[in-house]
Amino acid sequence: MARRIYILCMMLAAVLQLQAQALQEYTRAVTDKDCYLTGEQMLVKVNVTDESGKPLTFSKVAYVELCDGQGIQAQCMVQLTDGEGWAAMDLPNSMHSGNYLMSVYTRYMRNFSPEHYARKVLPVVNLMHTSETDRVEWMEGENPVRTGVLGGLQADRASYRIRSRVQLALPAEAATMRSLTLSVSRRDLSPVPVEMPRLAAALPEGQNHFPEMEGHVVTARQLNGHGGKSVLAAVGQNAILFEGQQQPDGTTRYYTSGLTGNLPVVINRFGSEDAQAAMETVSPYQGVVPEDLPVLKMYYDRNGLNDRSVGMQVQHAVQASLPHEPMPFNVQLKSNEPARLYDLDEWTRFKTVREIILEFVTGINRRKVGDRNQLFISYVNGIQNWPAMVLLDGAPISDVDELLQYDARRLKYLAVYDGRYTFGENIWNGVISFMSHRASLSDIYLPEDSQMFTYAFPQDRPAYYMPVYDTEEMRQSSAPDFRHTLYWNPCVNPNTDSCTFYTSDLTGTFRAVLTGLDAQGHEHRWDAMFEVE
Repeated sequence: MARRIYILCMMLAAVLQLQAQALQEYTRAVTDKDCYLTGEQMLVKVNVTDESGKPLTFSKVAYVELCDGQGIQAQCMVQLTDGEGWAAMDLPNSMHSGNYLMSVYTRYMRNFSPEHYARKVLPVVNLMHTSETDRVEWMEGENPVRTGVLGGLQADRASYRIRSRVQLALPAEAATMRSLTLSVSRRDLSPVPVEMPRLAAALPEGQNHFPEMEGHVVTARQLNGHGGKSVLAAVGQNAILFEGQQQPDGTTRYYTSGLTGNLPVVINRFGSEDAQAAMETVSPYQGVVPEDLPVLKMYYDRNGLNDRSVGMQVQHAVQASLPHEPMPFNVQLKSNEPARLYDLDEWTRFKTVREIILEFVTGINRRKVGDRNQLFISYVNGIQNWPAMVLLDGAPISDVDELLQYDARRLKYLAVYDGRYTFGENIWNGVISFMSHRASLSDIYLPEDSQMFTYAFPQDRPAYYMPVYDTEEMRQSSAPDFRHTLYWNPCVNPNTDSCTFYTSDLTGTFRAVLTGLDAQGHEHRWDAMFEVE
């Protein structure tokens, strides 16, 4: 309860400070290229500043969306640190060919006009399917107009072989810039520039969107029945729990922090008047819909475009085969050390949780409260009046009888925490936390008051996969490399003189683009061109 009051007070203070100082957030966005194919990833970097270009750090989440005239077609969230962050957004194969409007904003910016949002018209081409909604005019050949860049980067050679080392010398002016981003991609699609379209949506009214100062705010609504107290928990992490805050409009908000990427979560509706009522999350995106997008006029190289499409599909297979590190165990409940920690692999293996509690776990007792069994932690002065909160892979478990029958051979740790914990009006005397080997909350029946689903939290600076061909063995490797974006570095060190990377198996003309902000927040761009044969 104290933490909830503290967070709400901090958000209110932040809003009052922003309003008192007449501060307005502005966003800036840089993408790895200017046009995309469906199925590709769009790499995007976001900066949040004030009007003078100074970084603002109130908001911890930025939203990126691609809209056509019908609504949002692709979206992602970006975790912000010191007003900066980046992410990778997958472009669905269901998108039609045409221009899309990219908009970037924070939750707090939705209180004001979208004119402060970073907006850009981005072409997307679907080579797999054509539809009646396609709005593209193809023009084969080279675009006669080269716009938007001024030179200034310098490659160490004019042409390279595949899987060769490239060194780009940065301009001297870059040393005075901040937030430098460098991207290198092949030129096989060249759209004709268009004007920014007008927006169809009305301007927002009121001051109802608090800045997300700690993390993303998850909003959910109950589809039927009446709401009750609820907790959102991240599966696979130990006791990362967020109490639901009911709103006047009937929705429930969970003020999360520290959660990034696609995570399985569980909502447990403690004390709900209708435990069977389903919950659904509310989209956190605004949907900045353009009034009318112009027809996409695109110059293209036919052979290069076919190579790009095939290469994209090969890269998907390569990325899927890369090893992924498992999520590490976290046996610590926030800042508290467990009073007792059992590594169950070091004990005699029993079949059920009931047996391990009876045989060697000390200080845990079972008692019936109402029509449900609960677990209690006993101390020197006996059993306390309040039951303990019981967790499995970080998710609250209200059906203790179901847990007692759970296969204990799937478990890795059992941690017991002393002390008193509160979530709203619920008081828990300690926490009993079970963690399985997979940390996936598998093979257990969740009761009617719990609901599990996967939620896309903000991305926190994902790394871009770029092979290094510094040995003959690597250059002769049979592993395919059809990267269309050769290099993506959203945090170039301004003190460096050059950047080094390697070409892929794709040939053609490649363009490197370096962007940065000066002390006044103005964007500067430099580019270089080279061939891969």
